[in-house]
Amino acid sequence: MKNTIMILLWCVMCVAHLVVVSSLASPAEMADVRRDPVVVTVNEVLPTVVNITTRTRVEHRGIFYDWWSKNWAPFIEELPPQMSAGSGVIIDEDGYIVTNVHVIEGADEIWVKMMDDSQPMKAIPIAGSMVSDIAVLKIQAPDKNRKFKAAKLAADDDLLLGETVIALGNPFGLGGSVSRGILSAKSRRSPSEKVIQLEVPDWIQTDAAINPGNSGGPLVNLHGEVIGINVAVYKNGQGIGFAIPVKQVSDALSKLITPEILEDLWFGARFKNINGRVEVVEVKPKSPAAEAGLRKGDILLKINNKPISNSIKA
Repeated sequence: MKNTIMILLWCVMCVAHLVVVSSLASPAEMADVRRDPVVVTVNEVLPTVVNITTRTRVEHRGIFYDWWSKNWAPFIEELPPQMSAGSGVIIDEDGYIVTNVHVIEGADEIWVKMMDDSQPMKAIPIAGSMVSDIAVLKIQAPDKNRKFKAAKLAADDDLLLGETVIALGNPFGLGGSVSRGILSAKSRRSPSEKVIQLEVPDWIQTDAAINPGNSGGPLVNLHGEVIGINVAVYKNGQGIGFAIPVKQVSDALSKLITPEILEDLWFGARFKNINGRVEVVEVKPKSPAAEAGLRKGDILLKINNKPISNSIKA
């Protein structure tokens, strides 16, 4: 009996000791418990995400338009501008942004805002492809020498079913928001008839919340790498969102970001970011690139003795 009482007392003292020790844990130790891989990834990627606001001028032709257009001048009433919201992700330190074409289509003005609540900055469209729904913008920063933090693109097809993914963007124009989920499926067909014309053969599906305004924002893995660009949500179900996979994004960028478009000159080569390297994917015969000795499959390391990190620098 005595031994039993001693054992019980010893157990009570041990439990009390653990309670006291846990209650004395430092705030830093408790904070580390909260900083899980999702939180770390969000802190790393969020500075590369932008809110996009577009302004489109709307004109209304009055009831006397036909008569005035024949005899004098168009009778046109200008209505308040139409505003819409979307998202984008910075892919180069000079302020180049990837988003969806449908986010900026028809816009007269494009404004972007960083997630740190800084002042909005104007952006201009550089190039876009309707069939891939990928567009490239460039931030017109007041400080011409400003450098931006850029997101990393994942390697082509580096997708794991069931892995944790994070969608970042500007849902309903509310500003920077984060949602988490898993990679639910790969190689999905077009999520709706409205986007059936897009040349995206293998959509990726996620249950991370994607709402209007998230379009153009990144879907990232826990390495902080962009694995897709958010596009749509399936309205007839819950927890079914779709994104353009990184392979199709990279393929589109290799056609949109060329010396011909960026510098208005003919070079005759296309480049693509492949597994963190800039690879030559096409060289036109008898082009300046061919005469310079570039060949398909070459890896670019430096230009003018300066290291290059992405195809925009090529």
